[in-house]
Amino acid sequence: MSGQLWKKFRGNFCDFVGTLVKQCQYSIIYDQYLMDNVISLLTGLSDSQVRAFRHTATLGAMKLMTALVDVALVVSINLDNTQRQYESERQKTKEKRASDRLENLLTKRQELEENIDEIKNMLTYMFKSVFVHRYRHHRDILTDKDCEHVYELVYSSHRAVAQAAGEFLNERLFVPEEVVSIQRTKRGKKRAPNTPLIRDLVQFFIESELHEHGAYLVDSLIESNAMMKDWECMTDLLLEEPGPNEEPLDDRQETSLIEIMVCCVKQAATGEAPVGRGPNRKVSDIE
Repeated sequence: MSGQLWKKFRGNFCDFVGTLVKQCQYSIIYDQYLMDNVISLLTGLSDSQVRAFRHTATLGAMKLMTALVDVALVVSINLDNTQRQYESERQKTKEKRASDRLENLLTKRQELEENIDEIKNMLTYMFKSVFVHRYRHHRDILTDKDCEHVYELVYSSHRAVAQAAGEFLNERLFVPEEVVSIQRTKRGKKRAPNTPLIRDLVQFFIESELHEHGAYLVDSLIESNAMMKDWECMTDLLLEEPGPNEEPLDDRQETSLIEIMVCCVKQAATGEAPVGRGPNRKVSDIE
């Protein structure tokens, strides 16, 4: 709504959300009660049929995420300082080392690590439940440059963040197109519907210039996009000669597709995330 009264309300509402997090940042936001309920309220209202609820709840979620990022920064700094103090104490000789201090620093470090993981899970859940969802009825809100920053997160070491970015990538880049004409290989075999999507996936992988992290890209998409397990489509792209109106894969594209395919098969067979991509609390734990 327009008018001075509602502008003032908007400012006060945003300030309230920020102040709430700031006042609760040292313990209450980690009790898995207050924040979980606030997040559930905002995510629920952001999907309401009432436009005013959707708008206000989405604004509240954005301000809540901003405040949590500020807290995460402080926790990260404290974690770095604690780690340095711990290493410094641990490297002392046995005679000069204070065992009680060492134990206290270790406990503090573990607590800070748990706190930062908790904040990451909150941010991931809100990103997936509010912004990925809202971005779909409003695709033109973000510029291509904005989207590229999100795309890069598929290579994040934090699995929940990477998979959320993978869903965003599916919405933006890997959308099946309406088939106008059936594509066939040189010997007449019908191409699978996922063929253009896998070509786009290979190109995305090449342009990202992170070729040693193919397993991370696969892990970000394998649970949300069926093309990641379309072995026949991948094999045909590698083995079948291109038909009319088809561009052949160059050496770089073939190498990239083979790497992606190997990572897909490995993860499908083992069910394990890549080494270095940390575990995280399930989203259902917040709901």
